[in-house]
Amino acid sequence: MINRILQFFGVKKKITFPISMNEEAIDMILSNKEMLVWKLPPPMHIYQAARERFGPTVDWDNGTIFTWGYNVFARRDLTPDLWIHEETHVRQQTTRGISPDEWWEKYLDDSHFRLDQELEAYQAQLDFIKIHNKQRDEHAKMKHRIALLLSGPMYGNITSYQQVLTSLK
Repeated sequence: MINRILQFFGVKKKITFPISMNEEAIDMILSNKEMLVWKLPPPMHIYQAARERFGPTVDWDNGTIFTWGYNVFARRDLTPDLWIHEETHVRQQTTRGISPDEWWEKYLDDSHFRLDQELEAYQAQLDFIKIHNKQRDEHAKMKHRIALLLSGPMYGNITSYQQVLTSLK
């Protein structure tokens, strides 16, 4: 049973879970319709495709977060603002009439689509920060970090730093 979940996610090493699960529990997890955060590596076909496309800056072991359908794969706990960012990706992948695999294919191949998806997610994250952190200098620092990320190799250098600053409110 546990092997079925691990195979589904492409995990090849032995992982011990603190509880045992029956078939019903496994089916419930795999058919879940709410966001779940897993401290497991993402599906291997997604991870390998992202590494091939963007290189070593995409590294789950060093904190790159992956969303696939309702499942978020993060090595560490999500901060509330990251939760909002990933929740945006969950919505993008589950409510727009395409499967998570189709979304990922388009995300990896189409830089305009990738930029649109990330700007939407980062804007939601930034809006959350603005509501919950009233220090304006923190908003500017976050905008700067987002602009560096989106204009850098992790996202395939899809835009300029200045364009990100202009696009985010």
